[in-house]
Amino acid sequence: MVNLKLDGNHEISVITDENDGIDQFEIAEKLFLEVKKRFGVKETPSEQTPTCGIHHVSMVWKEGGVSKTTGRPYPSFWACPERMANGSYCNFRAPQGS
Repeated sequence: MVNLKLDGNHEISVITDENDGIDQFEIAEKLFLEVKKRFGVKETPSEQTPTCGIHHVSMVWKEGGVSKTTGRPYPSFWACPERMANGSYCNFRAPQGS
């Protein structure tokens, strides 16, 4: 299985029988280029990626948008990809300027 992630939102998986002679990477690369062409790639900010102070993993950049719940716009932000022990989103916030 081959997984290529553009920005954490798109994922490409190719699963084939190992003996079928198909180059999985070649297939995934073609799909990757097609997804990139059709949907583009969201760029993260140029500054260094912050690390979550709770889970000690790299944080991910979340593009601003409109809340599905409230209908209000929200700005882009850094978020930890891990969940807390109770299943809620991690509440660690990157320091301002990160």
